[in-house]
Amino acid sequence: SNSMDSCHAICGDGLRVGAEVCDDGNTASAACVGCSVIAAGWTCSGGGAGVPDTCVRCHESCATCSGSNSDDCTSCAPASPFSDGSQCLASCTPVGKYAVETITNGIAHRSCASCDSSCGTCDGPQS
Repeated sequence: SNSMDSCHAICGDGLRVGAEVCDDGNTASAACVGCSVIAAGWTCSGGGAGVPDTCVRCHESCATCSGSNSDDCTSCAPASPFSDGSQCLASCTPVGKYAVETITNGIAHRSCASCDSSCGTCDGPQS
């Protein structure tokens, strides 16, 4: 009979297989903890059965991210709570917008909305 090799998940071998969430080839990784959790403030991607994940620290304005740049935020850090596209800002005013807070399933989401085109800065849609 012909038996196929099977991949076994070995944390730290740099191969993301099985139930591993990430494997950057480092058993003491601060980013990829125990190959089962991507640590807060980091993102890991690109890994698979033949290549290790690459883990990078999120920009300081992001709580979670898809990359290391300020426009790679997928959620915002407490010091920069206002989402403006994929950027997180401490205030909406410097970008000529106003703050909006919506509550969805008990979770507050803060974002920046555009001022009326006749205004430089504003406190709301018509002010």
